Amino acid sequence: MGIYRIRKITLQNDEKHKTSINLLNGISTNNKIIVIADANNNNNFSDDKVYYFNYDNSIKTACDLYNSAPIINIPNVTIYDDLKKEHSFSLQVKISPSIERNDGSLRSMRELTNIDNLDFDFYPINYYGESIIIDKVNYEVAVLPHPLAFEYYNLKAPGILNFNTIAFYEKKNKNLIDSQIFLYNLNAAIEYKKQFKVGNQFISVKDYSYKDNKITLYITKADELDSLNMIKELIKRNSLNKAMFENKDYILLEFSGSWCVPCKEVLPLVKDAFSKYKSKVAFITIDVERNKKGMDNFINESKLEWPIITEFLDCKSKEECLSNKLSVHSYPSFILINKYGKIIKQGVGEGTLLEIESIFKND
Repeated sequence: MGIYRIRKITLQNDEKHKTSINLLNGISTNNKIIVIADANNNNNFSDDKVYYFNYDNSIKTACDLYNSAPIINIPNVTIYDDLKKEHSFSLQVKISPSIERNDGSLRSMRELTNIDNLDFDFYPINYYGESIIIDKVNYEVAVLPHPLAFEYYNLKAPGILNFNTIAFYEKKNKNLIDSQIFLYNLNAAIEYKKQFKVGNQFISVKDYSYKDNKITLYITKADELDSLNMIKELIKRNSLNKAMFENKDYILLEFSGSWCVPCKEVLPLVKDAFSKYKSKVAFITIDVERNKKGMDNFINESKLEWPIITEFLDCKSKEECLSNKLSVHSYPSFILINKYGKIIKQGVGEGTLLEIESIFKND
């Protein structure tokens, strides 16, 4: 039979209204992860569909598992708004086992076969996006709402609403991950007035309304950054060899960390780019870590042939920390600077690195 347990997912819980979904989840005898949603809410799982998850060698990232996860339909969900008006609808959601540890590494199947270690994440199956043009480049701003956060809720209410996300990505690439400029917690972006650099502009989020499906952004022109002087200060402060930067057409800054799984996955491509273009490109990796141990681990494990500069994640100084100075919030981030000191490409992930390589090839 396997090992199973029932979990109650609360959607609404106030003085008069309680709405929840019951999930039966566990591990079958052949070590497959299963989940059953009590879709008709009759406290009986025998008449509901069984969903299986194959966590095998093809799963390299949490995103892989999400992409393979089925869409679960839960009809007749009832939610009450602030005026106590009833809203009934069908909910479509992806429920995927939580396989990422806090440090970004993945749990093994052996760990997940312990029912106490088995947890699930909830994901939307779509997002809301609008086009926006900045510096003649077509971008899309997207809001990825947590699937259990409904428009009838107060946006600033505590709880699962903290998982709503805002993303900026280039419109020319439909892959949200590969062409991502930044991805950030929506509520935190509003509360802390976070600024994100897109082209030569700074973007900040003023507010978002689920009911009106409307996002309000502030766009302000970024101060012109003297990149050449920034690099000179970087070389001097970190005692880097000036000869490594002489007669180079470009400087490529890579922002990474030992805790970042996507950074580890893209590292072989970065090393390959270095071997092909090191004659005309100076590479610098900025290792952003939580503590000194992480810095030591990164240096020992990455085995890079180019300079590594270390920073702490909680660094607040724009003068001392490049991640703050250049508004880097997602990892791995890449920033390409030409020999005249102009930032000509900035983005996140493998897609950005491939676009940068195409610049090198066509130059």
